[in-house]
Amino acid sequence: MMIPIIFTILTVVGLIVSTFVLAQKRKRKGITGIKSALSSICLFLVAITNLLAYWLNFSGIVSWGLQSPF
Repeated sequence: MMIPIIFTILTVVGLIVSTFVLAQKRKRKGITGIKSALSSICLFLVAITNLLAYWLNFSGIVSWGLQSPF
């Protein structure tokens, strides 16, 4: 019963930590622009969509539809 909540907390903490690490690495190397960060952003969105799909009981096609911006 508590395992889904623990996994959700770990995923959210992991997303927050990895976002800050990514931002610090980009800042340290002087990388600007969104084009070079696009892969990371897409992977973060996949994790967020999976969390939403789990907690809101989305069907598969709806969760995939939310990921693609057309």
